[in-house]
Amino acid sequence: MSIKTRNRAPQTVGMLVFILILLVAGQLITKQGARHLELGWDHWLDALPFLLFGYTLLFTRGLVWVALLRHVALSLAYPLVALSYVAIIAASHYLFDEAIGPYKLAGAGLIMLGVSVLGVSKLKAQQAEAAEKSTAGSKTVDVATGEDN
Repeated sequence: MSIKTRNRAPQTVGMLVFILILLVAGQLITKQGARHLELGWDHWLDALPFLLFGYTLLFTRGLVWVALLRHVALSLAYPLVALSYVAIIAASHYLFDEAIGPYKLAGAGLIMLGVSVLGVSKLKAQQAEAAEKSTAGSKTVDVATGEDN
């Protein structure tokens, strides 16, 4: 019995993007709820819809994350989620007027560089694996001696 496999790359990329959107949106909406609480605990009714919706998005992100991990190595997927830090820095600046100083910029740049390095290393590993498979099929063996040619 053979098991048919299909290319899951588009589905995987879509899931990763969806996870990033859910994570960033959930954090930003939760922050908005927390801003209502900055006015005092008597504003908890104003904060509650934001907090419930924010945590619902984060919970949903968790479910999609589990589904993604069925198809992707954790060592590849988790660094890509680090891009949410960069998105949060930018969105917090525009939505909540949070300052972006040189250290935050440097940190965001290092995160992006790190994710890029990991992506390139994964690509190189896939290329090496493909090259190895293609050369494995073209090896010849001397029947008399058993040595590779």
